[in-house]
Amino acid sequence: ATMHRLLRAAMRGSFCQAVRRRSLTASAQERAPSPELVFLQRPKFGSFSSATKILEVHELYRPLMQTCDSASALFHVGRLARRRADLPQPQLRALVDSLRRPRGWRPEDVSAACMGAHYLRLRDAGLAQVLRGAARRKVHRFTAREAANVMACLPRMAPDDHLLQGQLAARVTRMADQLTPQEVAMVLSVAPLLSPLASVTAMAARVAEVACDLAPRFSAAEVATGLRASRRLGMGSDSVLAQAMLERLGPVLLDMSVKDLRSSESVLRAYGLQESDAYALVRAEIEFKRQDKEAAMAGPAPPGPGPDCASTRPEVLQ
Repeated sequence: ATMHRLLRAAMRGSFCQAVRRRSLTASAQERAPSPELVFLQRPKFGSFSSATKILEVHELYRPLMQTCDSASALFHVGRLARRRADLPQPQLRALVDSLRRPRGWRPEDVSAACMGAHYLRLRDAGLAQVLRGAARRKVHRFTAREAANVMACLPRMAPDDHLLQGQLAARVTRMADQLTPQEVAMVLSVAPLLSPLASVTAMAARVAEVACDLAPRFSAAEVATGLRASRRLGMGSDSVLAQAMLERLGPVLLDMSVKDLRSSESVLRAYGLQESDAYALVRAEIEFKRQDKEAAMAGPAPPGPGPDCASTRPEVLQ
């Protein structure tokens, strides 16, 4: 009986292989027609130039949108809108509602949704709760950029979540060497706003060391952020972070906005450096930009001296 069953099984297997071989070698005309399949191509919200258009497309295809699509849409809406109040609120609320899903989050989706909510300054308790849970589950898989992005959102999203703050701070500390100047400045700006945990303190010290190495690549805005952070973190004017930012201040001074210039002036005054060359140059640049703005508002100036006229703008520190 056992041999009989084995023979029947072998025959069935040979028959199945023959049928499969026949189906593979059959011509297209011999095969039965199959129903036409329609595939939906995932929208590339990064190519859109209008936040309103992104909201309209997301609302149109909302039943088909996955978590990664909605997270991308929120990020690019925030990137394009930047706290604008004229966004269509019903569609924005629908987008936020679609993100209140506890599952289906990838690390890059958590980062994108956090930054989108940060750009728009959203205050949604349901979304914040979902993002906190997703961040705790995925923190061990965050890249340096993703960890820095989520870290920047913690003061608004999780101001009292010591567990998440500690986990993220430890992750950023381990991956500090992979941070870019922009990400370093972002982490330094948010570190004084977090809970005074040992892991947060260690993260600030490690990122400050990385900032010193990256200081030659810092932009004007990043130098101003680094100076503010050194003061808010309780570092003195002789700290490595403050000294690195002061050395970089001269080459980027002319590119600073008035807001960053005034911020840097305030930090220098708090450090008692009113007699320094850096303070004098910051004050002179503020005055130059003020006069330049007044001249632009007053209209075109009458013809003046030729190119031999000396400029009133001070020379910057090299």
